[in-house]
Amino acid sequence: MGSKPVANSAEKPKTHFAVQVAWVLLFVGTILVFAPVRNYDFINYDDNTFVYENPHVTGGFTAEGMSWAFTKADIDYWRPLSWVTHMLDVELYGLKAGGHHVTNVLFHALATCMLFVLLHRMTRRFWESVAVAVLFAWHPLHVESVAWIAERKDVLCGFFWFSTIYLYVRYTEKPAVGRFAWVFIVFLLGLMSKPMIITLPFQLLLLDVWPLKRIDLGGDWASKGAALREFWQRLRWPIVEKLPIFGVVLISCAATFASQKEVGTMSSLQMLPVERRLQNIPSAYGHYLQKTVYPAKLAVFYPLQVKVDWTRFGIGVVLLVGGTVFVLMRLRKQPYLAVGWFWFLGTLVPVIGLIQVGGQSHADRYTYIALVGIFMAAVWWMSDWVRKDEKSRGQIGVWVGVIVVLLCLIGTRRQLPYWKDGQTMFRHALKITHDNYIAYYNLAQYHLRKGEYPQAIDLLREANRILPNTHDVLLNLGTALHDGRISLPEARECYLGAAKAAPSSPQPHNNLGNLLVDMGRQKEALAHYQKALELKPDYFATLYNYAGTLADLNQLEEAAKLYERAHALEPEDLDVRNGLINTLSRSGRADEATGLAVQTADLYPNDFGANYNAAVLLQLAGHDRHAVQFYEQSLQLNPGFGSAVLEMAKILATTKDDALKNPPRALQMLGALEQGLGRPDMNLSEAKALALAAAGRRPEAKLAAELAVQLAQTAGRSDEVARLNKSLAAILGH
Repeated sequence: MGSKPVANSAEKPKTHFAVQVAWVLLFVGTILVFAPVRNYDFINYDDNTFVYENPHVTGGFTAEGMSWAFTKADIDYWRPLSWVTHMLDVELYGLKAGGHHVTNVLFHALATCMLFVLLHRMTRRFWESVAVAVLFAWHPLHVESVAWIAERKDVLCGFFWFSTIYLYVRYTEKPAVGRFAWVFIVFLLGLMSKPMIITLPFQLLLLDVWPLKRIDLGGDWASKGAALREFWQRLRWPIVEKLPIFGVVLISCAATFASQKEVGTMSSLQMLPVERRLQNIPSAYGHYLQKTVYPAKLAVFYPLQVKVDWTRFGIGVVLLVGGTVFVLMRLRKQPYLAVGWFWFLGTLVPVIGLIQVGGQSHADRYTYIALVGIFMAAVWWMSDWVRKDEKSRGQIGVWVGVIVVLLCLIGTRRQLPYWKDGQTMFRHALKITHDNYIAYYNLAQYHLRKGEYPQAIDLLREANRILPNTHDVLLNLGTALHDGRISLPEARECYLGAAKAAPSSPQPHNNLGNLLVDMGRQKEALAHYQKALELKPDYFATLYNYAGTLADLNQLEEAAKLYERAHALEPEDLDVRNGLINTLSRSGRADEATGLAVQTADLYPNDFGANYNAAVLLQLAGHDRHAVQFYEQSLQLNPGFGSAVLEMAKILATTKDDALKNPPRALQMLGALEQGLGRPDMNLSEAKALALAAAGRRPEAKLAAELAVQLAQTAGRSDEVARLNKSLAAILGH
């Protein structure tokens, strides 16, 4: 009588096998859905700042990079683990965007599997858990988090978020300090990926209500005089046990607030008053709910409009109030509705706009974790509805599920191509949003990089119309007008406007200096370079530009000092090295110039200029053998460079090093150069005269020397005539 049916003994292994098959299919299916991103490029919006123009990341794993990742928050906020994954990508793939995209997809697939596993462990409801995981994996609103390399922090944090909840469920099954320690550790890993995970302890409290049932909300609260005391008794231990997590959350909130304020991404109350922030909240929640049901016209950036859309505001208020009242009314019979609804509302609190970061009204990526709450509520409601009359409703439930999944797949595959590159993404954003200054600005960046200045100027003018007198827009508009030589006076006004908009920025003054140099007003440029360095003493671009301008004005000592400061900041920068070599040489510091030139040639063996400069300076210093080695290397890189041929031939003809001297080879080199040139040349004739004389062919040498002098006289070069007469006196006989 007390025995159990044999069939039940096979239920657990069968369920375990089904779970394994499910997460494998979810993992593989998610990778296949997002497979096209492997051929996508970087986006010139955050991808540049976070990855391909971030020197801390582009070096891969370095001691300096790791130190920066774990000790600095000078880009947005502290998230060292996400930086480490970007560095790992550079080690694995270099700066090939496809590999970076694949990593995002892998983390998203892992997060999907972890979500499925934790839901199944909490509820023991297999198909419901599969359905929620599928919706999470393939919903079009999540394309942004997966297809945007810069949003690595989303998918990485998502994986640790769900892993933390899974470990918490395991802890609740058998509470122990060791098990909770793992919850705490993995939560910290999530926090090191993205601080949005700060809402997780509140989600754990919701899950304590349902499905874990650790907090009992049953009973007739209205009849109890000590209702609040009773409520606290039920909540006390679930809250107390999470105090370590709540403590870290408070620290993270303070640190994130401070770092965002310091880097200047946080809007002040003067820029965006409290009432405008509050007005946007219902609209943003309404947008997320609308796009959950109908995920069309999705953009990377939705600008916060100056005027309030009262219709959207009203709809948002109705949805928020109505939804909250409804789920509270159904709390005892259908607690999953309240848990899912408050999961959704609560997860979005850090990014809903009370503390405004950036100029967006809302962002699709913010729903990455939040939508799990809506999915749980919807799937469990549908499941309960079907279970009430499974015979007649079962087929309906299946077809609804299939249709929803197919619509998600279609929507996601339609949305993905918009992310293939920055141009496509921002053109799409301009089509579906209004006055999107971010799209105008970033699309202009694309044209600037291609040198398409008129197109860039038109887009930047639109961005400036929408958001007038902003530093970045004016700076880039000035750059387009300047580099495109379209209007230098207007470019100057743009730079001055950028300097006024951001008085602490050195870039406008640096660019003003460059503009004045191009206009032939070098002395005026110096004041702007000086101002830029006052604002940022280690500003590399200004140190280099300022040094070059001083060198042009023959202020060599000051120029050398600035080049040396720039060289200390970027020791391997070739332009700075060349500028410093030239300045040292001109200022009489030949030994220092020669030493640096040789070092540079060794550092850049495949750079023609570096080898040629080293050869010239070694030749002037009398180091003929070493000079010939660098001339040889430079001619391998650029065989037709006449000056290198001439100088090397002169050394071979006139050197006092008998082992190096080789007049026949010098004549052979000069003959090939003469044949390629196809006309008489003064310098060539001089070198030929020296080589012929060294070979003992004096009559021919005299003819070549006379031709060199004649060519100098014909060109009106009296200085060269005097030099040639002195240089070739032995050959000419006077």
